[in-house]
Amino acid sequence: TLAFEARLWAEVEPAKALEAAQLALARGYPLQDLAPWIGNALVKTVGEEKSGEAIARFAEVYPDRWLWHRAAMAFAVNKQWKEAKAAFLKAIALGNTLESPLQLAILEYRDLGMTKEACARLDALGKLVRESKTLGNDSQALVESHTALAYLANKDKKLAKTHAEKALSLSVNNEARVNQIVEAFKAVNQLSLIGDALLKTVSKNPLLEDVHLALALISTDAKDYPKTVEHLSAAIALAPDRDDLYSARGQASYLALQYEVALRDFETAIRQKPDHAPYHYNRACLLSLLGRKLEAYESLKTALYMNQNLRDQAVSDSDLENLRL
Repeated sequence: TLAFEARLWAEVEPAKALEAAQLALARGYPLQDLAPWIGNALVKTVGEEKSGEAIARFAEVYPDRWLWHRAAMAFAVNKQWKEAKAAFLKAIALGNTLESPLQLAILEYRDLGMTKEACARLDALGKLVRESKTLGNDSQALVESHTALAYLANKDKKLAKTHAEKALSLSVNNEARVNQIVEAFKAVNQLSLIGDALLKTVSKNPLLEDVHLALALISTDAKDYPKTVEHLSAAIALAPDRDDLYSARGQASYLALQYEVALRDFETAIRQKPDHAPYHYNRACLLSLLGRKLEAYESLKTALYMNQNLRDQAVSDSDLENLRL
């Protein structure tokens, strides 16, 4: 009955819930079964900003791996890094061998600059997950993805690539995780490291829009503009209403000297977003290159009317040379 009351009142009358929980614990009720509700009640009692201290104080009296983990997460949200790390270590000591080591490693490589420590911790965690008979591919993929990011933060490209490839192979149907890996490597201009793995991933799941876009970036950097167009076309098939994708594909076709093809894409972008001056400006450039001067003048006039700041660019733009003759 007391345990039921602790659960029942945790959100609406937290003080009553905590009193009931402590009485239940005094009578031998398992702490681990009440830990989530105690954590909720403490957060409701003191607020999010002070919840780390409150949960930690309770966990000092009633030690529990999930209470210490909850305290650590609360400390981390409030950027109390030292307290968060100490709480994670207490949770680990009490038997939280998966969630707490993972979150502590993330804290180390992302917020504390302790990349070597994070890599070592994640390597050990990866071994534990691989040897486990109860944890499946999803757990392994999660650990591998963060191991890749930790090694990336540690500037170890070789191992970052190795772990990213493993994570991607296990995450084909987890779009959020794939996108996390893509964004991390993109942020440090290292997408090309995982280009082959991304190709394999998208061949198994063609519905990953961000992977098509990442491959388009890799192709652009390699000046392989036909490949860029191919990958952007795949992305457009998944998101036909995105004007920016037509603009990007038009730019790739322009760089491939396919002016007629590029023009069609910019005209599609204009239809989707007619008040965007750069689209009209790029259309003017392409029309000029194709020798269609009158149409180019009209498109340029529209662009400059929408954005006067394009005037200086137009004065020296070689693509508009036909309009100066």
